Amino acid sequence: MLKCEMRSHQEMAVNQIRKTTEDSHQFIWRNNKVAEEQRHLKLLEESNVIMRERLENAMREIDLLRQKIKWQHEQNKEEVIVTESS
Repeated sequence: MLKCEMRSHQEMAVNQIRKTTEDSHQFIWRNNKVAEEQRHLKLLEESNVIMRERLENAMREIDLLRQKIKWQHEQNKEEVIVTESS
C-alpha cells in the first residue's frame, strides 16, 4: 500500500512539474506573440504616418494643379476675347 501511495504521489508531482513546464512554455509563446504583435502595430502606425504625409502632399499638389488649370483657363478665355474683338 505504501508503495502504491508513493507511486501515486510521485505521479502527481511529475504531472504537476509537466503542467508547470507546459504553462511556462505557453507563457513564453504568448509573450513572444504579444511582442510580435506590438512590433507589427508599431510598423503599421509608422506606415500610417508616412501614408498620411504622402496623401497630404498629393492633395496640395492637386490643389496647385487646379489653381494652375483655372489660371490657364482664364488666360485662354482672355485670348479668345482679344482674338474675337480684333
